[in-house]
Amino acid sequence: MGWDAYANVEKVDGLMKLKNPLHDKIFENAFNNVKRYCGYEFPEWIRVGNLEGSTAERMLSQAVNHIRGYTYAENEWSAEKVRQLNKKAEWWRCEYDKESEFAFYCAKYFLRACALVGVSIKFSY
Repeated sequence: MGWDAYANVEKVDGLMKLKNPLHDKIFENAFNNVKRYCGYEFPEWIRVGNLEGSTAERMLSQAVNHIRGYTYAENEWSAEKVRQLNKKAEWWRCEYDKESEFAFYCAKYFLRACALVGVSIKFSY
């Protein structure tokens, strides 16, 4: 289960990379920001445009659920909706402890990266 950016992934030298070099660079930067804040290892799905895990999904929901017209039950957010949610997200609403800190930063930088590259987000199981 996760929020997946619409981006194609390919394997290069044994590593998963996004096919679009700009997308790859922006999501790699998102990963590095999370790592900088957390200072420890965490799932690296964000590198390939994926937000994985119920805790990260909860953080994303907490940050945007106050916005009129938003519903977490939607299966997909358009690129325009992603940009709007990124602008209006209130990350201070998120409640997390040290154990779930990585999920908070993954959600925050995932939404920001998706808005920067202009992709839609689709909820998948």
